[in-house]
Amino acid sequence: MPEAEMDVEELYNWITFEVHQPLTANRYITSLNEAIRHLVIYADAIALSRYDYIQSRYGPNARHITYKKMAIIYTITGNTMFIKRVIAAKLIR
Repeated sequence: MPEAEMDVEELYNWITFEVHQPLTANRYITSLNEAIRHLVIYADAIALSRYDYIQSRYGPNARHITYKKMAIIYTITGNTMFIKRVIAAKLIR
């Protein structure tokens, strides 16, 4: 999960310092984290990702959802969900 945490931190910093919208950054990251918390409820209901990029980098059981132009890539092992990355959704196509 360290990569995903770094992804979220970089996103926050970009919105705050490059776009100069710190309040928007706070709201966005808060809602992103809320989406991840809700994902736990239905994570296994999402189909395995069909994108080669995700399968080759994160394995055959990798899945993703799109949240406001960001892809949350995750895997499930047993009863545990692992967030692998939070990247721009356009990068996975």
